[in-house]
Amino acid sequence: MTKPELKILERVFEAEVNCALTGGITHLCRIKSKLAVKLTEEGCLRLSKTVWRGVTIEGYELTELGRLLYCTSGTEF
Repeated sequence: MTKPELKILERVFEAEVNCALTGGITHLCRIKSKLAVKLTEEGCLRLSKTVWRGVTIEGYELTELGRLLYCTSGTEF
C-alpha cells in the first residue's frame, strides 16, 4: 500500500473516530480522488449515503478490510 493510499484510509478513519467522539452528524468522508475510487474497487472503502434532515450526504466509509489494513500498517505520517 502506498503512502497516498494510506493517507486516504487515515482520513476516513479519522472521520469515523471524530464522529464517534463528538456525536457528529455522519461518519462519512467526502473525497474527490481517483485513488479513492481505486480503493473502493479493491474493497478498502465503501461509498455510502445517509439522509439527515432531508439532505442526502454521500461519502466514503472504511470496510473491515480497509480498517484492518490501516490499523496494521504501522505507518506514522
